[in-house]
Amino acid sequence: MRFAYILCSDLLHYRKNLSQRIFFTPDEGGFQIWGDEPAHPSDYFWGRTANSMAYDALRWFARGGTHLNYYMFWGGYNRGRAAAAGIMNGYATDAVLCSSGERHQPKFDHFSALHTAIQHAAPVLLEAPTALNQAIDVEHRNEAGEWEVSGKQRMFVYQTNRTRRGNREIVFVENESKKSVVVRLEVGITRKEVLIVEMSPQSAMLLKDGSIQFDSSAIPSSAMAYERKLQSEVIDMLGWSSCAEAIGASPDESKTFVRSKPVEQTALNIDNGVSSDFSWYETAFEVNETLDTASILVETQKGSAMVLLVDGVFQGDAYNRQHAEGNFTLTFPIGSLGQGHHVLAILSESLGYHNLIGRWGASTKAKTKGITGDVILASEKGNRSLIDGGNRWKSSPGLNGSEKGFCREIVNASKSTLRPHGTNATKYDYLRPHWSMVMFNTPTYDPKFQALFLKITTGRGHQWLNGHNMGRWWNITRGATDSYSQQYYFIPLDYLESNGSVNRLVLFDALGGDLTSSQLVLSWLETSNSSELLDQVDFFGACL
Repeated sequence: MRFAYILCSDLLHYRKNLSQRIFFTPDEGGFQIWGDEPAHPSDYFWGRTANSMAYDALRWFARGGTHLNYYMFWGGYNRGRAAAAGIMNGYATDAVLCSSGERHQPKFDHFSALHTAIQHAAPVLLEAPTALNQAIDVEHRNEAGEWEVSGKQRMFVYQTNRTRRGNREIVFVENESKKSVVVRLEVGITRKEVLIVEMSPQSAMLLKDGSIQFDSSAIPSSAMAYERKLQSEVIDMLGWSSCAEAIGASPDESKTFVRSKPVEQTALNIDNGVSSDFSWYETAFEVNETLDTASILVETQKGSAMVLLVDGVFQGDAYNRQHAEGNFTLTFPIGSLGQGHHVLAILSESLGYHNLIGRWGASTKAKTKGITGDVILASEKGNRSLIDGGNRWKSSPGLNGSEKGFCREIVNASKSTLRPHGTNATKYDYLRPHWSMVMFNTPTYDPKFQALFLKITTGRGHQWLNGHNMGRWWNITRGATDSYSQQYYFIPLDYLESNGSVNRLVLFDALGGDLTSSQLVLSWLETSNSSELLDQVDFFGACL
C-alpha cells in the first residue's frame, strides 16, 4: 500500500492519486516566542482556538484524509538547552494538552468529541469511495429569504450499501463564509431527505445517517465549566543562599584562551566539552581622555543576549529574541568613561540555535554564537575597534560557577574590583551575574490532577532541580504590556526527591536580580458552576 504525506498543505487545492492513503502532517497550532504578544507574533503564530482547529480537521477528513498529525497536541517543555532560537521554555501553551500535561479546556473535551465522531464514522469512510474533488454545493438562505448557491457552502458524501447493515451515510458540511448561514441539505441514499441547519461562521459539521454528530463551532458549556486553582502557601522554601559569578575569563587559566580576537562561542564550548548556553569574554583597553557619552557595540547573532561590565560594574543587558539567525549588533550605552585603563567583560548567552537548516533562508553552515564580528567603542570622539586595535582577548567556555559545585568552584568571586564610574553607577550599583540555591521538601499532591510549578518573575538564566536542567527562565514581558511571557515553570514529578530527601533548586541569573520572591505553586483545574474558561487563544487559567 502506498501513502502520500502532505506537509502544511492547502487542503482545497491538493490533488492526489486515488490509490493512495493520504496523511496530513502537521495541522499547525503554533508555538510561543519570548516577548511576543499573542495577537502580534513576530514569527509563525501563537496558537489557534479549538473551533478553528476542529474546522480544519473536519475539512481534511471530508476530502478523504486517513491520518491527521497535530503540531502540537501536547505543548511540551524545553528542558536543558533544547529550545530553538527565541522559543520559550513552555513550547506551545495553546496545545490540546498543556505544556505541563494538564488538559487544556475547552480544547481537550472538544477534540475528544471530534475524534469520537471520526471513530464512529470510520467504517463508512474507509469502505466508501473517496469524496475528494466531489464537493456538492449547498444552498443557503440569503437576506431576501431565498435559497441560493454562493460556492462557500458545500458537503462531501460517503455512502455504503451493506446487506446486513443496510445503507449507511456520512456527510461533511462546511460553511466557508465569515457569516452565520442557514443551509438546506439533501441527504440520504436517494438524496430526498431535506435537512435545514444553521451553521456558524467558518464551521464544519459531521452527520451520520442524517444526524449531527459533531459541530466544530459547538463547544459544550461543560467543557468550559472549570476554574484554575493556585496554592503556594503550603510549600516552604528552606532558606536562600547566593554567591556572585566570577566576572570575566575563568580564574582557572587552563580554561581561558588568549587570542587576538574572541573565540566564537559554539566552537569554544564544543571543543572544550562544555555544554552551556554561556561563555565569558574579557579584554583591557586604554582611554586617552575622558569620554562623556560612550557606548559599546558588539556584533553577534540573532537569538543572543549579552551582559556587559566595565571595571566590574554592570553596564546593561542587551538581546535579540528572534526565532531566526543572522548577524545582529547589540548596543550598550555606558555614559561617561574616565581616562585610563579599563577592563571590559562580556557574558554571552545563546537564546537557542535556529532549528531550520536550509529552509526559508536558514543557513546550512555551522550555527555561530557569541562575539562573531567587531566590538566597537563609540563616543563623541569617534569610533574605535577593540578587536582590530591590537587588544588581547580572553575567551572562556561556559560559566565560572556550576550547578554541581554551586559556589565552591568560583575561586575568586570578587576578581574584578568593584568601583562605580560614569552615569550608570547609581542605576545599576554593583549588579552582577550570580548563583542562588534554595531547598524544599517534596509536597504531597496527586499528579493525575495537580501540577507543581516554580513561579519566577525576575532575571534570566537557567534552573536546575536535583541536577536536572529545567531550561531557561526569563522575566521578559509581552511587547509593551506588563504581562510576562512565562512566569510558571512546570516541575515534573520524576525530578523530585521521593525518599524523604530535600530537593535542591539552583538558579543562575545573568541579570543579578533578587530571586527570593520566587514561589513553588500547586495548581489544578476543578469544575465550576459557571463557564469560567473560554475558547480563546492564550486564555489565562486554561494552561499555566
